[in-house]
Amino acid sequence: MAVAVGVLAVAVLGAGCGDDGESTASASVTKAQFTKEANSICAEREKEQKAAFENYGKEVRAVSKDGEVTPKMEREVANELIEEKIIPSLEDQLDQMEELGAPAADEAEITRMLKSLSQAIEELEEGGVRKLVEGGKLNDFKKQASAYGLSCES
Repeated sequence: MAVAVGVLAVAVLGAGCGDDGESTASASVTKAQFTKEANSICAEREKEQKAAFENYGKEVRAVSKDGEVTPKMEREVANELIEEKIIPSLEDQLDQMEELGAPAADEAEITRMLKSLSQAIEELEEGGVRKLVEGGKLNDFKKQASAYGLSCES
């Protein structure tokens, strides 16, 4: 169980940052402003996701029979956590980051980054904990965010 919690926490908490392919350019936003605001959004999402993971073990124990925890039980609770807490948190983050706009010079890079987050959300909706453990587009997003200078990885 501890391994499942650890894998979930590392995979999602690192996602802290947000695409539907829409233009994110804004001539009035500098890279410093975007980075500051995006990091603030990431920090808030990470806080929400950490709280959800702290409850994971309690939830698993609550559904266990006589203290017996099975991998199937852990998977069911993890998928419920992803569906009810993680995906909505990531969707909110994506929406907020899209609203920031993007420095004109960085529009394409930010659009790619936010598209990866959007695709990661879709992967989680379809594949649940299995996709979370595999990483997929969520890992792509984390790498792109880090390369841009965002601290959405903790």
